[in-house]
Amino acid sequence: MGRIYIYGNEQSNIWCSSLELEWHLVPIPTLTINDFSAIHDFTVNNVALMESNDRIIIDLDSTNPALALMIAMHIRMSRSYLNDKALLPILLVSTLPIVTFLSLGECSQFFLAQKGYAFCTPDEAKSAINEVSELTVDSYKTYFLNRITIRPDDTTGRHSLANQWGADVLARVAGINYEPSEKIIKARKSLYFKYIMSNTSPLVSLSTASQNVVQKVKNCDGKKILFIDDEADKGWEDCLRTIFADCNEDGFDVVSTMIAEYKDLPANVREKIKMSYYDLYIIDLRLLGDEEEGTTITEQFSGFKLLEQIKKENRGNQVIFLTASNKAWNLKNLLENGANGYYIKESPELMLPIEFSEGNYVSFKNDIENAFNNKFKRELYQKIDFLQKQIKKSKNFREKGISEELIEKLWKAFMPYMIKIQSKNDCASSYLILYGVLEFLKNVYQQDIDNKGNPSITHVINEIYKQLGNGVDLWQEIEIVVTERNDYIHPKLKY
Repeated sequence: MGRIYIYGNEQSNIWCSSLELEWHLVPIPTLTINDFSAIHDFTVNNVALMESNDRIIIDLDSTNPALALMIAMHIRMSRSYLNDKALLPILLVSTLPIVTFLSLGECSQFFLAQKGYAFCTPDEAKSAINEVSELTVDSYKTYFLNRITIRPDDTTGRHSLANQWGADVLARVAGINYEPSEKIIKARKSLYFKYIMSNTSPLVSLSTASQNVVQKVKNCDGKKILFIDDEADKGWEDCLRTIFADCNEDGFDVVSTMIAEYKDLPANVREKIKMSYYDLYIIDLRLLGDEEEGTTITEQFSGFKLLEQIKKENRGNQVIFLTASNKAWNLKNLLENGANGYYIKESPELMLPIEFSEGNYVSFKNDIENAFNNKFKRELYQKIDFLQKQIKKSKNFREKGISEELIEKLWKAFMPYMIKIQSKNDCASSYLILYGVLEFLKNVYQQDIDNKGNPSITHVINEIYKQLGNGVDLWQEIEIVVTERNDYIHPKLKY
């Protein structure tokens, strides 16, 4: 046996001297039961100095017994900070019967443990300290953790809680050089967060970065990103700025206020969206915090309303969602309405294993890299929008009463393929699906320049084809593009 550390006060010296063992007094300071951050610091700082064969005695009569039991709980719940030292044997000592301490709230759950502690009077301490049953790594969950339940602080909303926890998880699994905010540091010290951390498999140490470091997002150079999250200060902004470290600081804009709908965005941000300034939008699904807690219809979420307008400005805009919702219908509806990916903000209530967290980030990283690769879609949609406007302007089409019909056919043929294509090479072939509609436009409206000096619709169509077909002039080299189309739609089997 190593040394004995007695948590108490000067009065504890009276009976401690009879132990006839080497012991050291750790004075318990005056702390309030709700100051979990101060209790954590006191506990971890002292236990960290102990050896693996030391033992702990807590004098329940030396201070507020609820505080003394809370210290015991923090020792047991701090495996992410103390590793196996959190399992040191603990002897609780009091002149009062054990029933006195069973109704002191959450901290009373310490008595539910089946191993690792004992309770006795001061007179019995000498023999009892040698008989405290050992608590091992293997028995920790069975004989302690699975027998207690720690609830989140009532003053912290679920939305805010998920944000604090989720940002912390992202930082760890991404392996980034992350400086957590004061709010995150404080949250980590609560019994609830430590309870969840202890239930995480495998146990994550907060003193080191993730051992399974995932590479940062590639090709961020020169990219412009808009991040919209009402609780960006919960650690998300710090994490994302680090993940996008290669992105110019001027190219990373953040809106961190509550946003009910698109018009609530700052005017300068809306102007940039209109100009197709951003390469990527990262948006939280719920931008009104706990006000949207009861919302079940995807279309009613504030983030969804932003998606609609951002895609309306340019269907090629790349939007990835951050969401604490793991409801399948929400994720499905987002993707069906143009979202280009999502990252699930992990809630502590889910107690997800670290393997899920790492896969969640890998998927997020891939979505981001795909979004950067799809920059060409913004330019393409701009051209198609221009073509649509030209059709509306055409006196020829209006007189024939076919403007709206042509536009409808254009988008009906165009949209399914634009969703699927991932590169310009795919685009050239998918455009042939539009051939019937566009050929009709060409035949109806032949002139090269209209009366106001604008390019003709035929000219615009041809320029789009040339861009996507690696310079091929559709009207002169139609056979080449048709072959590309056929090879794409009906790929030849390779043996």
